[in-house]
Amino acid sequence: MEKGPYLIKGRVTITDEQGENLLVSGKDMVALCRCGHSSMKPFCDGNHERV
Repeated sequence: MEKGPYLIKGRVTITDEQGENLLVSGKDMVALCRCGHSSMKPFCDGNHERV
């Protein structure tokens, strides 16, 4: 998807600037917002489809 999210494949841990874990993925893929319109930042919630 040209204007869709960044897709990270594999199990990942995402931390904030304080070193706190935002997500420890048990999934094989995580979608990160690229459009800036997600209400779940830094994760994609599909709002890019409306902009």
